Amino acid sequence: MSSTAQAIGALTAQIESMNARLDRDREDRKEVDQEASDSREAVRKSLRHLEEGHADILRRVDKIEPVAEMVTGWKARFAGAMLVLGLVGTIAFAGLAFFKERIINLIWGA
Repeated sequence: MSSTAQAIGALTAQIESMNARLDRDREDRKEVDQEASDSREAVRKSLRHLEEGHADILRRVDKIEPVAEMVTGWKARFAGAMLVLGLVGTIAFAGLAFFKERIINLIWGA
């Protein structure tokens, strides 16, 4: 065999080896692409689920908001009423303390 034939044989073997390596790489890439596709689909499903949950939460909050506003209004009214009662009680007690001798004199007639 001549050196040219040997060189061609060696090149042919290298090309066949490279083709085999490329075929393995293609198969590996197909598997990776499939895994990535499956992963993307799982993310899409998860996002759809989150969107549905978010929409449900918004519907619930829309139903709860009027009730929460009403309760907050009643709390504010109650706090205001307590403040007014406290002021009235303070004024009444101060009046009794300040005018106690006059009141005692009016009651006992002295």
